[in-house]
Amino acid sequence: MSLTKTRKYCCICSNFRGKEVDEKTISLHRFPARCKLRRVWLQRSRLVRKDFAYTANSQMCSDHFVNISGPSKEHPVPSIFPNKVFQTSIWNKVTLLNNSDEKDDSLDVSEPFIAKPESPLDIYTFT
Repeated sequence: MSLTKTRKYCCICSNFRGKEVDEKTISLHRFPARCKLRRVWLQRSRLVRKDFAYTANSQMCSDHFVNISGPSKEHPVPSIFPNKVFQTSIWNKVTLLNNSDEKDDSLDVSEPFIAKPESPLDIYTFT
Protein backbone atom coordinates (compact mmCIF):
# COMPACT_ATOMS: atom_id res chain seq x y z
CA MET A 1 0.00 0.00 0.00
CA SER A 2 1.41 3.35 -1.02
CA LEU A 3 1.04 6.34 1.26
CA THR A 4 0.92 9.48 -0.83
CA LYS A 5 0.60 12.93 0.61
CA THR A 6 -2.13 15.05 -0.81
CA ARG A 7 -1.15 18.60 -1.54
CA LYS A 8 -3.13 21.29 0.31
CA TYR A 9 -4.23 24.23 -1.84
CA CYS A 10 -5.42 27.74 -1.09
CA CYS A 11 -9.22 27.99 -1.25
CA ILE A 12 -8.95 31.11 -3.47
CA CYS A 13 -6.03 30.54 -5.84
CA SER A 14 -3.81 27.70 -7.06
CA ASN A 15 -1.04 28.28 -4.50
CA PHE A 16 -0.06 25.41 -2.22
CA ARG A 17 2.02 25.07 0.95
CA GLY A 18 5.74 25.26 0.15
CA LYS A 19 5.36 26.79 -3.33
CA GLU A 20 7.95 29.46 -4.14
CA VAL A 21 6.40 32.71 -5.43
CA ASP A 22 8.46 35.89 -5.89
CA GLU A 23 11.29 34.49 -3.74
CA LYS A 24 9.00 33.68 -0.80
CA THR A 25 7.58 30.39 0.38
CA ILE A 26 3.80 30.11 0.52
CA SER A 27 2.17 29.12 3.80
CA LEU A 28 -1.47 28.15 4.34
CA HIS A 29 -3.66 29.46 7.16
CA ARG A 30 -6.91 28.06 8.53
CA PHE A 31 -9.95 30.30 8.86
CA PRO A 32 -10.10 31.86 12.33
CA ALA A 33 -12.13 30.31 15.13
CA ARG A 34 -13.35 33.75 16.22
CA CYS A 35 -16.74 34.36 14.59
CA LYS A 36 -16.16 38.03 13.82
CA LEU A 37 -12.87 37.44 11.98
CA ARG A 38 -14.11 34.31 10.21
CA ARG A 39 -17.16 36.25 8.96
CA VAL A 40 -14.91 38.85 7.28
CA TRP A 41 -12.70 36.14 5.76
CA LEU A 42 -15.82 34.45 4.36
CA GLN A 43 -17.28 37.69 2.96
CA ARG A 44 -14.06 38.51 1.15
CA SER A 45 -13.63 34.96 -0.12
CA ARG A 46 -17.14 34.93 -1.57
CA LEU A 47 -16.63 38.26 -3.33
CA VAL A 48 -13.63 36.79 -5.13
CA ARG A 49 -15.03 33.28 -5.70
CA LYS A 50 -18.80 33.23 -6.06
CA ASP A 51 -18.79 29.41 -5.81
CA PHE A 52 -16.71 29.34 -2.60
CA ALA A 53 -18.00 26.83 -0.05
CA TYR A 54 -16.40 26.93 3.39
CA THR A 55 -15.40 23.67 5.08
CA ALA A 56 -13.45 22.98 8.26
CA ASN A 57 -10.45 22.19 6.02
CA SER A 58 -10.54 25.48 4.06
CA GLN A 59 -7.22 27.32 4.13
CA MET A 60 -5.99 30.58 2.62
CA CYS A 61 -2.43 31.22 1.46
CA SER A 62 -0.08 33.90 2.74
CA ASP A 63 -0.27 35.74 -0.62
CA HIS A 64 -3.66 37.19 0.42
CA PHE A 65 -2.33 39.04 3.47
CA VAL A 66 -0.50 42.35 3.90
CA ASN A 67 2.03 40.61 6.12
CA ILE A 68 3.90 38.26 3.75
CA SER A 69 3.86 35.43 6.30
CA GLY A 70 0.08 35.47 6.79
CA PRO A 71 -2.37 37.10 9.21
CA SER A 72 -0.96 39.27 12.00
CA LYS A 73 -2.39 41.26 14.90
CA GLU A 74 -2.13 44.45 12.82
CA HIS A 75 -3.64 42.91 9.65
CA PRO A 76 -5.71 39.84 10.60
CA VAL A 77 -7.95 39.80 7.52
CA PRO A 78 -7.08 38.85 3.93
CA SER A 79 -6.74 41.97 1.78
CA ILE A 80 -4.97 40.95 -1.44
CA PHE A 81 -6.80 38.96 -4.11
CA PRO A 82 -6.36 38.53 -7.89
CA ASN A 83 -7.77 41.65 -9.58
CA LYS A 84 -9.27 42.92 -6.31
CA VAL A 85 -7.90 44.90 -3.39
CA PHE A 86 -9.74 45.30 -0.14
CA GLN A 87 -9.05 47.97 2.39
CA THR A 88 -7.14 46.68 5.37
CA SER A 89 -8.85 46.85 8.70
CA ILE A 90 -7.46 49.01 11.42
CA TRP A 91 -8.21 46.90 14.43
CA ASN A 92 -8.18 48.11 17.99
CA LYS A 93 -6.04 45.61 19.94
CA VAL A 94 -8.66 45.59 22.69
CA THR A 95 -11.26 44.48 20.15
CA LEU A 96 -9.08 41.57 19.03
CA LEU A 97 -8.36 40.42 22.56
CA ASN A 98 -11.79 41.02 24.08
CA ASN A 99 -14.17 38.10 23.51
CA SER A 100 -17.10 40.07 24.93
CA ASP A 101 -17.01 42.21 21.76
CA GLU A 102 -18.05 39.28 19.52
CA LYS A 103 -21.56 40.73 19.02
CA ASP A 104 -20.21 43.99 17.56
CA ASP A 105 -20.19 43.62 13.77
CA SER A 106 -18.68 47.02 13.00
CA LEU A 107 -15.31 47.11 11.26
CA ASP A 108 -13.08 50.11 10.74
CA VAL A 109 -11.60 49.87 7.25
CA SER A 110 -10.29 53.35 6.70
CA GLU A 111 -6.69 52.54 5.74
CA PRO A 112 -6.42 51.67 2.01
CA PHE A 113 -3.91 49.12 0.78
CA ILE A 114 -3.01 48.63 -2.87
CA ALA A 115 -1.35 45.34 -3.72
CA LYS A 116 -0.11 45.98 -7.25
CA PRO A 117 -0.47 49.60 -8.38
CA GLU A 118 0.37 48.70 -11.97
CA SER A 119 -2.77 46.59 -12.43
CA PRO A 120 -6.43 47.68 -12.51
CA LEU A 121 -8.02 46.91 -9.18
CA ASP A 122 -11.43 47.13 -7.57
CA ILE A 123 -11.68 48.53 -4.06
CA TYR A 124 -14.33 47.18 -1.73
CA THR A 125 -15.23 48.58 1.65
CA PHE A 126 -16.85 46.69 4.49
CA THR A 127 -18.77 48.77 7.01
